[in-house]
Amino acid sequence: MLESGQKNNDFQLNNTRHYKIFTVDSRLRYFKPHASEVARTFADEICSGLDRESKYINPKFFYDKVGSDLFEKICVIPEYYLTRTELGVLESVGRDLDSVLAGKLADAVGSGRTMVADRDLCGGGDDDDAKNGDGDDVENYDCGDVTTSGDGDAKSGAVTYGVYTNDDEIDGGGDGAAFKGAVPTTDRRSKDTVIRLVELGSGSSLKTRLLLEPLFEMQDRTEYFPIDISDILAESSERLLADYDNLEITGIIDTYEGGLEFLRTYDDKRNLIAFLGSSYGNLSPKDGARFLRDIQSAMKPGDLFLIGLDMVKDVSVLKSAYDDPGGVTAAFNLNVLSRINAELDADFDLANFAHRADYNADAQRVEMHLESLCDQSVVISKAGLELHLRSGELIHTENSYKYRPDQVCSMLDSAGFELLHMWMDSLQYVTLTLAAAP
Repeated sequence: MLESGQKNNDFQLNNTRHYKIFTVDSRLRYFKPHASEVARTFADEICSGLDRESKYINPKFFYDKVGSDLFEKICVIPEYYLTRTELGVLESVGRDLDSVLAGKLADAVGSGRTMVADRDLCGGGDDDDAKNGDGDDVENYDCGDVTTSGDGDAKSGAVTYGVYTNDDEIDGGGDGAAFKGAVPTTDRRSKDTVIRLVELGSGSSLKTRLLLEPLFEMQDRTEYFPIDISDILAESSERLLADYDNLEITGIIDTYEGGLEFLRTYDDKRNLIAFLGSSYGNLSPKDGARFLRDIQSAMKPGDLFLIGLDMVKDVSVLKSAYDDPGGVTAAFNLNVLSRINAELDADFDLANFAHRADYNADAQRVEMHLESLCDQSVVISKAGLELHLRSGELIHTENSYKYRPDQVCSMLDSAGFELLHMWMDSLQYVTLTLAAAP
């Protein structure tokens, strides 16, 4: 549990990490690590990533205030399909989620109820073994029920929904219960919080609203725990509170790992943990597997996990999304150098760098770099580093992995999750998968 520090507004987590608590009013408070800890971590990680032959900057450092604003602009450019497609699928999730949640909490889901609706999506048929991203054999994983939206246009976001399934236990259409036997949430409304929403990487909270709505249907009061490394969390939280009178927010401005550790020791309430926007794709397969295990280990019986992932698709679609003609993604990539200049007293000249984005088909990932356009030296004073770059040398800033549905099932199964349901758009650009802690 959280232990009180020496000051009334200080808390220490497991004697390892100190948080300062900011109480805005009775419905909004947020925890933030002490500034000295944040600055020290930033300097150490920048030094570690750049003081080596193959240079890199962790993509979590994109998201200062300017970077977060730029990313919000990326989300609405025509070429960036991911946000609007996921929003469309989330509308379908929201229509089903109240029944799924009620059914899960009433133990109406499970015990043979999670039959695979489309074996081709989730690991191949009986005569066709699937492969994972490393070319290894994959078992025919039980992906739960698969809902595919119909007549969708991922580019325009105009999506209408229907359920296509070979499982007679599933009702067709978004208005029906996702599982027969699920208790309608309106009949089991609680005066207290039955399950809270925890969101990793909440950003502007645009998608959050679609997940909050079914929670409001099942309980008079809903708690929301956004975890985000950016201070934009505080702003977006205030906007949510202005729109929802029965919402209480406890924000955690920290890394995902720090936020999960915070959550693990906070209390015993049930959580729906959402990790959207294919942010998981920024992690290497090894780091991603470890992170999924971290999430699973932080969950209690009855907790649920909803993950949004970007699927493998035509290279031209990916190229346009990550190197848009308007240069918004380029500005977003370059801004991390501006942040280092401002916070670590560095002297990067942004005119000496260019944005690069390429698709590595073998690894199933988009790779983003900053390319040095000349021989140059850069001093990062607060990291104690003098950096020498050759013309053409690359600084790796982000990987964005793309997946196949069978890989999604394999990853979650290997991390110890019970898979419940998968939603997709009609073009199979994006998946949202619901899983549980066994």
